[in-house]
Parts: sequence; C-alpha cells; structure tokens
Amino acid sequence: MSKIIKYLVLSAVIFLSSCEKDLEEKFGNPDKQTDPDIELFFTGALQERHLFRTNYGSYYHQFRQLNKVTGIGLYPYHWSSSREWIVLDDWSGPSFYYDIFNKASVNWVKNLNAMQLVFNGLPEEEKAASEVYFYMADIVKAFVYQRSTDAYDDIPYEEASGAFQEIFYPRYDSQEVIYKDIIEKLGIAVGALKNVSLDASQQARLSSADILNGGDVSKWIKFANSLRLRMAIRLSVVDPTYSREVIQDLTNNNAEYVVNNEDVIGMEELVKTRLTAGGSGIFFPRAFQENGTDFWAPRFIMEDIFNYKQVVDETVDPRTFVIFQPASDGRYIPLPEMERSASLNYLNQYLDSQDAEDIINGNHEPTNNTWAADEQLLSKYNRVTYLNFDAKFPVFTASETYLLLAEAAVRFPGSVDVSAVDAYNKAIDLSIEYYYSLNNTNKSNSGTIPPLEEVNPDYYVTLDQAQANSFTQQRTTYFSSLGQDDQIEEIFYQKVAHLNIFNTYEVWSEARRLMKNHGMLLKPVEDKVEWLERLYYPPTEERDNPDNFSQVAGQNDNSTPVWWTGRK
Repeated sequence: MSKIIKYLVLSAVIFLSSCEKDLEEKFGNPDKQTDPDIELFFTGALQERHLFRTNYGSYYHQFRQLNKVTGIGLYPYHWSSSREWIVLDDWSGPSFYYDIFNKASVNWVKNLNAMQLVFNGLPEEEKAASEVYFYMADIVKAFVYQRSTDAYDDIPYEEASGAFQEIFYPRYDSQEVIYKDIIEKLGIAVGALKNVSLDASQQARLSSADILNGGDVSKWIKFANSLRLRMAIRLSVVDPTYSREVIQDLTNNNAEYVVNNEDVIGMEELVKTRLTAGGSGIFFPRAFQENGTDFWAPRFIMEDIFNYKQVVDETVDPRTFVIFQPASDGRYIPLPEMERSASLNYLNQYLDSQDAEDIINGNHEPTNNTWAADEQLLSKYNRVTYLNFDAKFPVFTASETYLLLAEAAVRFPGSVDVSAVDAYNKAIDLSIEYYYSLNNTNKSNSGTIPPLEEVNPDYYVTLDQAQANSFTQQRTTYFSSLGQDDQIEEIFYQKVAHLNIFNTYEVWSEARRLMKNHGMLLKPVEDKVEWLERLYYPPTEERDNPDNFSQVAGQNDNSTPVWWTGRK
C-alpha cells in the first residue's frame, strides 16, 4: 500500500499540469484552474468502482467467498467434498481478502486527498466556496473507512494516504478510535451542510460535479445521518452508553435519514454497454452471471425468514417471488443447508430421487455461468430483479434505516422518537416496494443493449397487494408479541432479507456483532464452511510497513473477533 501512495503527490501535480486545458474547456472557467480541480477530483472519487457503483472483480470474489460464509447464496455441491470450505485456500480467496483494504488505502481516497492539495493553494477568499466539497468528502471517507475497519479491525486511518504530508508508512489506528472519530466527523459535516449557502453558479457547478446525489445537499445530510445511525447500532454491544448517546444526539437534532426508496444512495451506471450480463462487462451483472452456481436459493431464507413452504397465505413474505426465481417446473424449491443425509431427505420431498442424489453427489453441476432454465432443478436468485441495468446500485436504502431505528427503539426505549413496531412495519413495506420495483421496471431482454438472456416470463412477478397487506399486518402482530432479544433477532433476519447479496458485508458484520448475546444467527452449509471473524491484511503490509504492521500482526487471522463485537 504505502509504496503506491508515495507517488500520489507527484501524480496529482503531473495531472494538474497536463490537464489544465481540458479542465478549462470542461468547466468554462479560463481565469483559474483551482475550483475546477477540486470539483474534478471530487467527481473522480465518487466514480471509483466498488464504492457507490459496482465492479466485476470485487463482486465476483465476494459472491464466491462471502456467499458461502454467510449462507446467503448457496453452492450446491458441498456435500460431495470431504473438505471444509476455507476461504484463503481457494484460488480467489486472496483477491477477496485484500480487496477492500487496498481500495480504502488508495483508490477510494486518492482523489479526496488530492482535493486538499489544491485547496491549500487557494486564496483565502475562494476557500469558503469550496468547503461544501470537503464536508461531502468526509461523508465519503466515513463510508470508506467504516466498511474497511468492519472487515479488518485496526487499519491505517489518520495517516492513511499520508504521502501528501510525507507520511509513507502509516500507523494503524484502533477500531474504537476510527469509529468514534468517523461518527464525530459525520456530525460536524451535517451541521455544516445544514448551513451551506450557494449562489446559482456554485449550485450549478456542484450539481454537475456531484454525480452521486446531483448536488442535493439534503441527500448528503440524510446519508450522513443514516451512516451515523448504522455505526451507533454497530457499537451497541461493545459500548452501549456511547451508542445511546449518539442515537439521542441524532434524535435531539431532528436528524433526517434515508427514509424512502427515492432517496436510495448509490449510482446508476450510465454507460450501459459495459453492464452486459453475458460475460464482457466490468460490473455487478457479469459477477452475478458468472457465479450462477453460488446463487441457489437458501432454505433458511425461503422457509425460516420468508415462511414459504409451497403454500401462499398471509404468513408468506411476498419478497419470496421477486428475490428468488422458480425452478424450471415453476415451483419455488430452495437448497437446504443441513448435513448430507438431512439435505438428501429434504430434496427427496420435491425432486426425483436420482436428481436429489445428483445434486448432493455433485453430478448435476452446470457450467460456472449457466442459468439455463432446463438445468434449474431448484430456485435461484431472480435474474430479472438483480439485473435491472437502469437501477442504482444500493449502498444505503430506506428499509435499512427503519430497521436500525427499530433496533434503537428496542435497545434504548425512549432514546428515539419512533415506535419499534412502526419502524419494523415500515421497513418491510419499503423493502417489498423496493424489490418489486426492481423486478417490474426491468425492461431488458435478449434484444436490448445490454441484453438479458434466457429470461423466463415467470421471473417477472406482479405484487398481490392484498396478500402483501395481510402479510405485513400479520408480521407486525407477530413482532409485537416478541420479547426484546427475539425482537433484535427478528430485526436481524429482516436485514438478511433486505440487504442479502447487494450488501452482504453488512449482513456479515451484523451477524458478528450479535454473536455475543445471540450466538450464530446465520446458516451456512453445516460443517462445510469456515467462519470468518475478520479478513487477512495484504502480505504487502508486512513487507512494506513492517514497524507499524508489527502492532497488528498478532491479530492477522480470521478467528480473532473485531473490537465492536465485544468478544475476545
């Protein structure tokens, strides 16, 4: 990491010198280059892949590895092997382990730090107009480092990308320090953005540069408050007093959150030709398509969370039919995660005994990227829903906000001005609306650009609103009847349902957080997958930054819980 960062200042200077003419033409400001540079660097930061938009490699390895660890998407041939799935041993394991650390250290923040270099050279009278970009940059950094420290625990933070200050070998900061500093900076950013005042020209420039939220400052405020709420709940086990204080601060300041599906934080990829699901794209669709064997519908989601057991009544979650697609015979049949004999008995309920044996014995394995209908003996994730090329990739959605508010109300009664039951109900309603919208607005087919091949009309589903209303009413009544611990677990399972393969890192983190008081809540394939408490640091850290790395070398494993779990 550090050797790469070392050259960022030089690269930035070369970039500024060589691209001055292009910047003037782009922004129409021939009298000065400073403001456009800050805007351009800000735009560059927002468009980094695997941050607010997707990319192929990161999601390919995440699906191949984290799906198995969480049990969110199942691989159907575990039973034919005697070996446990150890992520680091798999050929794609290293790419998965090191991806977020390296991107957080370089790709995601290099442009944000270059902004500071330009800002330092501005005349004092010009700095005020640029401050709005730095408060937004602090929100971006908060998201970057929250995701990175969640995966690795202690990481370079305060001195990360410190080449601008001639810090080439950054120290590692503790997760506690990082979390609390991020939460504080988010609060400061919100306070500043509430008071920002831009003239028409400044607003136009911001709207052009802000490719995430279109220059809508209120959306940045909502994103920051929602992130702050997420992080406060993340600390509820290890430091409940501090967690409550942050939540009360949000409440006392009438915090606005991401609370409707129009406010979703994420980016739509505008260059559709790069999104093709057929194998040549560089984004989420290609990763999804090529991991066809890792997207079989898990029994524990379909039956234990969605309560679908081949009969549709008011107890069945309508998301079953848009999150999953039917098997080739039209039935919704999940893949079980139990031990071998129990899984075989389960499949024998629905399949010819030879087909069930073939699945368990690994003799019915399609090619890696096959989703063909005639090979789908069981349900998989719904390709129409997840390959909507016109949708924003969701980094933060309204349903998550309401689930966080529901848990805050359960854990800290009186600390938030919201009913846990009402928030829980709203979260499910919004999630149903969100997934049906993804499914129903997908207009792609084999003849469009990008094409969506092999689309069965049964993959499109019309919401039965009466059944959905009965379901949410029934589910809310059920939630109201639960005690505190059971309500927290039920909120977690709704996070699994809503976040699933879009935000698997959050599901993984929430499962680790709750283990101290609730045990293992996820259900990966029994006895076949090694659980991960954290990800390994890249080996380059030990080589290039040995003195600082020595402080964390003792926890460079996948079995030591991170700080906010409250476990040792």
